[in-house]
Amino acid sequence: MEIIFHLEEAAIGGHAIARHYLALREKWYDRFDKAVKHFIIAANLGYDGSLKELKGCYAEGKAIQQRRFCLGSSCTPGCRGCNKKSTEGSRRKSRGSRRSSVRGILGK
Repeated sequence: MEIIFHLEEAAIGGHAIARHYLALREKWYDRFDKAVKHFIIAANLGYDGSLKELKGCYAEGKAIQQRRFCLGSSCTPGCRGCNKKSTEGSRRKSRGSRRSSVRGILGK
């Protein structure tokens, strides 16, 4: 199974298509939980084929939605990535408003 070894090494290195093929192999052996994880990672790396396979797994009921992940503009409410972005922005705004109120008090 030298091929599998090289696919795993490439997937660790960030190769989306290798990750997709590992997911297809897991799906072939009915290990849908591992396959879904590989499909999610490959889809986040930008491979559209994995996104289509992932949709198919959810449509067939083979995959259970375990966690939410950010898909950019079409993400779900309560997404961790979006919450982090909004809290950073609100922190910056609040920090800026504190500074301006201190400047107002000091007369600068």
